[in-house]
Amino acid sequence: MNNSTLQFHTVEHQIHEGDSVFPQVVVNENDISTLEDCEAFLAENIDEIEAQLKSSGAVLFRGFPVNSAETFDRFSSAFGYPNFTYKESLSNAVRINYTERVFTANEAPKDVEIFLHHEMAQTPISPTKVFFFCKSAADQGGATPLCRSDMLFAALADEAPMLAAEFKEKGLKYTTHMPAENDAQSGQGRSWKSTLNVDSLESGEAKLTELGYTWSWLDDGSLKATTPLLPAVVIPVKRCFTTNSLLHFWGGKVYAKTPHQPLHSVTVVPFRLKGLS
Repeated sequence: MNNSTLQFHTVEHQIHEGDSVFPQVVVNENDISTLEDCEAFLAENIDEIEAQLKSSGAVLFRGFPVNSAETFDRFSSAFGYPNFTYKESLSNAVRINYTERVFTANEAPKDVEIFLHHEMAQTPISPTKVFFFCKSAADQGGATPLCRSDMLFAALADEAPMLAAEFKEKGLKYTTHMPAENDAQSGQGRSWKSTLNVDSLESGEAKLTELGYTWSWLDDGSLKATTPLLPAVVIPVKRCFTTNSLLHFWGGKVYAKTPHQPLHSVTVVPFRLKGLS
C-alpha cells in the first residue's frame, strides 16, 4: 500500500483566508486500516501536515482507524510532540485519564454549557497543540464550532482599535475559585489539590508562589487564586491569536474523527477524549 498519498478535501463552510483554508480536512482514502499504517502515513506526510496546520490553524482527520483511548494515544503519539499531562496542567476541569496522553474533555453534566475557549489560556502553562477525538457522536445536536481568533481579533481591531490596542499592551489576569474537593457538577470544578498537584495547604502555597499567583483561602476550604499578568494577545511568527478573554480559537489544533462519521461539514461533534502536547 502507498501510504504517502495526502490530499486535502473541500467541505461545506470552510473559510478561505488568503492562501489558507480553515480547517484543512484529511480523509483516509488510502485504505489505512491499522495503527501501523497510520504511523507510516503520518511519518511520510508530517512536514506537509504541520505546514498546513501552521497556515490553517486546524486539521480535521476523518476515516482513520481511531476508535478508543488507546488507539487515539497511538495516533497522537505518532506526531512526535512532547506530552503535556493532565496531572502537570493547571486545567480547572474535572477529567478522567484513560492513558498518560488521553483524558476526557470535561466531566460536567451535559446541561453545563462550555463556551469557546483557548485551552488553559487562563493559566501560565498551556499546550502548544491540542488533539481531540470523538468516540461516540451525539444522536442529535452536539456540534462544536471552531473559530479563527486571528480573524476575529482583526475584526475587533477594525471596530474598536483602542480596545484591541489596550488588550495587547496591558495583558490580563484571571481569578479562579478552586473547590476543596472535585466538583463534577461544574465545568471548572477541579479541586485545588488536584489542580496544583499537591497534597497540603503548605505545598499548595509554595506552588502558587512559584507560579506567581496571589491567593486567599475561603471559609469552606476552597481557594481563590489570581494569576500573574498574562498576555491577552499572542503573536506567533505569522498570525495573531488571542487568549480566551477575547476571542476564541486557540491556534494549532489537530482533530481526529471516528471512521463512521460522514463528511458533510466542518463542525466537530462532542469531544469526549483529549490529548495535549
